[in-house]
Amino acid sequence: MVSFLLVRVSRHGLARSNRQLGQLSGALGQSWSAVSVTVQSCFGFGSAG
Repeated sequence: MVSFLLVRVSRHGLARSNRQLGQLSGALGQSWSAVSVTVQSCFGFGSAG
């Protein structure tokens, strides 16, 4: 479901411009990093990655 949403967003960004897609992917990357770190901390996975 999430990957499908990301694909739609990516295609939409490409249809508009590569610069906007770059900004979007950068924001998504930062958000995903924060979420993954939070999840690892909550579930005690440690800093394996």
